[in-house]
Amino acid sequence: MVQIDIDIDDFLDSCSKWDRKELIRALIEDGYLPSELVEKDGYFTMPTDSDDEFDNCLRKLMGRSWQLSSGEEEYIKRISNRF
Repeated sequence: MVQIDIDIDDFLDSCSKWDRKELIRALIEDGYLPSELVEKDGYFTMPTDSDDEFDNCLRKLMGRSWQLSSGEEEYIKRISNRF
């Protein structure tokens, strides 16, 4: 087997969103990631019994920090820093 030394960040930066999903699927299939991962709304997550409404609310916030006030953003950061 030929080995190629490629920086992982360079590799991932060159992948499209579809390529990344295919990579995750392949890693699940090969046993490197848990088979319990499920794709939902374009994201891979572990299934939980948690409230779907809460998860949907968090997904709506992803990538939209520019629409939040500085106070709202700081509040969310304080919550996440607890974990």
